[in-house]
Amino acid sequence: MESLNNLLAELPLKTYEPRAVLMEQDGQSRELFILKEGCVEVVKDGVAVCRETEPGAVFGEITGLLDVPHSATVRAVERTACYMFSDSKRALEENPELTHHVAALLARRLSAMTRYLVDLKDQFAQNEDHMGMIDGVLQTLTHRTPRRIDRTLRGDPNA
Repeated sequence: MESLNNLLAELPLKTYEPRAVLMEQDGQSRELFILKEGCVEVVKDGVAVCRETEPGAVFGEITGLLDVPHSATVRAVERTACYMFSDSKRALEENPELTHHVAALLARRLSAMTRYLVDLKDQFAQNEDHMGMIDGVLQTLTHRTPRRIDRTLRGDPNA
């Protein structure tokens, strides 16, 4: 963690006023943000998904890892300060301590989502309607490797 703190100390620190947008859903910016202090709201398709106040929270990592547009809008709820990498992909490729930090955050998110889906499965296991499909969704999410990863591991140049 100390090496990550050293890396962050070298980065520009940007301050955002309430309602300022750090990144826009479907946007093409390549920035990666690490929350130093404040509060941001994550909005997906117009729905507020969560508020984040934990120092070290990361935004823009999906774009850096998957080379896709931003999956959500992130905006400041209160005065907020973030460390910023201008190129998320390059930052993740060149900084193993940052990549490890992001991997740990993503693993915690996946673990929480899996626990949530298991809870839903238990609650709706007896339903015959669409809620009964949760078992299939959970099986797919926990036991299926995405096709792009499969092709990459086999050396497919089109992956």
